[in-house]
Amino acid sequence: MKKIKVALSLILALLLTSIMVLPAFAAAGEEKCNCGHAPVIQVRGIGETLYLGKVAEGNEIFSTDKIVNSILPVVPDLATFLLDTKNTDLFVDTAKTVLYDIFGPVMYNNNLVRLINLDSNGKEVSNPTKIVVNCSTDSVEKHEGFKASGNELTEEYKLAKALYNEFVELNGVENAANHVYLFTYDWTADPVDVAADLRDYIETVKKQSKHDKVSINAESMGGSIVNLYLDTYGYGSIENLVMANSAFNGLEMMAQIFTGNVNIDAEALTYLINQSILGNAELAELVPYLPVLEQIVPLVNDMMQDEETKARIYNEIFLPVFGYMPSFWSLVPTYTYDGHDKNVFDEAVSYLYGEDNIISATFNQKMGVRLAYSLTKIRNASLNTDDLVEEILKSTGEKLGVNSYANVTNYNSYIAPVTPSANWNSDGVIESFNTSGWATIADMGYELGEEDIKNVDYVSPDNVIGISSKCQAPDNTWFIKNLGHVKYGLDDGVANFYVWLLLADDAYTVDTNAEYPQFMYYDTSIPELMTWEEKEANDADGGINLPTVGLPGLPDIDLDGLASALEQIMGGLGTLDLSALTGLLGSLGGIVGGLGDMLGGLLGGGETPAPEEPGDESGEDFGDTPVDTPTETPSTDTDTNTNTNTNTNTNTGSSHVGSSNVNKVQNTGLVLSGNPVFSSGADTWIILFALAAVIAGILIIKL
Repeated sequence: MKKIKVALSLILALLLTSIMVLPAFAAAGEEKCNCGHAPVIQVRGIGETLYLGKVAEGNEIFSTDKIVNSILPVVPDLATFLLDTKNTDLFVDTAKTVLYDIFGPVMYNNNLVRLINLDSNGKEVSNPTKIVVNCSTDSVEKHEGFKASGNELTEEYKLAKALYNEFVELNGVENAANHVYLFTYDWTADPVDVAADLRDYIETVKKQSKHDKVSINAESMGGSIVNLYLDTYGYGSIENLVMANSAFNGLEMMAQIFTGNVNIDAEALTYLINQSILGNAELAELVPYLPVLEQIVPLVNDMMQDEETKARIYNEIFLPVFGYMPSFWSLVPTYTYDGHDKNVFDEAVSYLYGEDNIISATFNQKMGVRLAYSLTKIRNASLNTDDLVEEILKSTGEKLGVNSYANVTNYNSYIAPVTPSANWNSDGVIESFNTSGWATIADMGYELGEEDIKNVDYVSPDNVIGISSKCQAPDNTWFIKNLGHVKYGLDDGVANFYVWLLLADDAYTVDTNAEYPQFMYYDTSIPELMTWEEKEANDADGGINLPTVGLPGLPDIDLDGLASALEQIMGGLGTLDLSALTGLLGSLGGIVGGLGDMLGGLLGGGETPAPEEPGDESGEDFGDTPVDTPTETPSTDTDTNTNTNTNTNTNTGSSHVGSSNVNKVQNTGLVLSGNPVFSSGADTWIILFALAAVIAGILIIKL
């Protein structure tokens, strides 16, 4: 018996030894890619097409046709409301009908169950309908969208193409395969689940590419997903990490909306509606109803001042459509602002649900355990963001750490004018204060004041951005003026910049590459990404040298510059770059000079008065100085808007330089030399008509 026990012990020991040794042999024999560059995963944001049930034509949830078909039937009700504007119940009921119809397939109950998956008794069905997205674990060279060329490429594929081409150049076509990926997801799903899906996706990519790590480009909402991923699973699988116009730190606009601080700039919003419709042929059906929609917009502000109506809007529309959707909560920041001791996330919970603690019994009854759990995870991850970035930066260059970290922040665009923070500098979607990790940034149309500059270490050449040690990553954050939200270009230098960031061999800072300094300028008239020194050199040379044409009795006309400026004007006034317009005016020379007196008379005669310094009614100086703004924006009603929110944030000790909204005319209209030139009223069209007449005459002569 003793011999049997000894024999069994030896067999068991041999077996255990084999179990421990075999994985080592397997690992040693496993082929690894030795290209020297980790594969790249682009983690996308909101905007991916969502499908009901399966990916198929006709199953799109947010198609333009469906949105139009939801709006058209209620236009008569909206017109009726205009005849009786005191009948706010009619408006709320109508808005409720439209939004429920549009968002119905993705709406949740108070416990993270889709409404489409509840039976008539409110119980979950056994075979739920899924919301799906066209997400592939194949690398991009196998995607149909990747095979397009030039302007046919979508933004994500432009960067993917640049990355793939670089891998080909570095390692050849064969080794470039399985090195560039797109992670797409249901952006209305629970971000906690999406972060888990990202973990699985990363493991799949590591296996397919034969690498131990991946590099991540977190775009827009993808930043909040990556934040949850890092907070839950760590950064052991990450080589290079880039936050690209990222919602890593949430949005101030969401902070305001989720705490009930809605303040719609009626004229500006009407402008955006017009631009959206004019720029989209599928929305053309709404054109006949624009007068109705435009008259509705200014009335919404009045309704939001009525507490009873506002309560109905939030309880019956906002809460069911957005308040139960955790993905939108992932965009609510956790910083403290406006002197409140409680952070914004908790303020939002308190405002919407009347509970200070999201794990309280009462709250769980209102929201359900599953949704409360998700919000707790989202909140905690958001609170850890500053510490996480600090830890990542300390780990750069270490074997088990992240090789390099970068934050790319675009600025100089207005954001949707629906909250008091609409004048914050942004990339058009997310405020630059948030994307940058708490840089000091002047409002649109203003520069930093003397007191602001005293508290920062680096200041942008346009005197709009200030960087200090209080920012998340002061030496790893780049700023690009004039570039929109998550924009890449194959021929304008932007994609090349991201390729450098994502494929870097060593840790870097803003001082590593002279070609890509901390502050850069995007000239939309060329278009091209450049340093500020290059911009100044171009300005000194009178702009880019393009073909000119001489006409009898007239100065030389830069027709290419003229065409570029016209293309911007007709394509969307909201992104007009003044460098193109001033180049146009310069080339027109004496013609524009002659128009000056005429236009001055149209505007009331004489010189346009300089705007007042920003400040509240008590005379407090907010320190901002009006500055040239290369963006044409809609005017706003300066007579009735007297909101004096100072937009001060105290997270990490850094603050946004917010100006009062009392003198909003300073931030609107086409701005030259800090003075508003014109607004979007009748004078605008007189000026544009006069200028268009001159341009038309020139073109007729030329042709």
